[in-house]
Amino acid sequence: MQDFAHLKIGDDQIMDTRTKGAWIVHHTNKLSQVFNPLEYETVLMAGKAGVLLSGLSANEQLVLSSEKVEAIRKAAGVTRTELPELLRSLSGLGVINVSKGNVEVLGVSAYTVLEHTAHLYDTMNPSTREYASLEFAELVSEIPVEHAMVVERFSDEFRLPVAETREFVQQCEEIGFVDAESLDKEKKLYFNGNIFRRDNTQKIEAVFTSLTSDVTVQIVKT
Repeated sequence: MQDFAHLKIGDDQIMDTRTKGAWIVHHTNKLSQVFNPLEYETVLMAGKAGVLLSGLSANEQLVLSSEKVEAIRKAAGVTRTELPELLRSLSGLGVINVSKGNVEVLGVSAYTVLEHTAHLYDTMNPSTREYASLEFAELVSEIPVEHAMVVERFSDEFRLPVAETREFVQQCEEIGFVDAESLDKEKKLYFNGNIFRRDNTQKIEAVFTSLTSDVTVQIVKT
């Protein structure tokens, strides 16, 4: 397996740890509405651990009783069967101690929760597809990208067959990791709907068509 722990984004900068953690939580929220999301189970478990840690660390008490942990578990959308494994993972990360059902949070702040989420994710042996899904979300949060360019980029970067890459891109759209807008029968733009509004996609397309193909490819590949 290739090492994608440090993801490269559009301008060859390294995706910072908190940004990665944020996308993991974002993807987890989307996966909560998907039946049996086995291909992204590492993202899902790391994200749930991050949401749980956020709830635990938000409490003013230094040591949380099992009853308090149970209430936080429910609020975080963590099942009873998932809780022991998530607590073991967070304990292994060194951010909590668990003793007789009580949980002690060790110096975790709201600011560092996303960093811990990303670090936990990297220890869980994520798949190439999972790493690519985070980079896809980050890429289109910078600038909307056409379908063909997305397929070319991820096929090259993650060494995936073109057919598999197309299936991956379609899957990300269907799950909701990214937003999409069809400009016509042959063109589709991927973007982050929280940043680029759908009614602006035609304006965005006008920008794309005003560029030469070489410049457009450079935007995606650099």
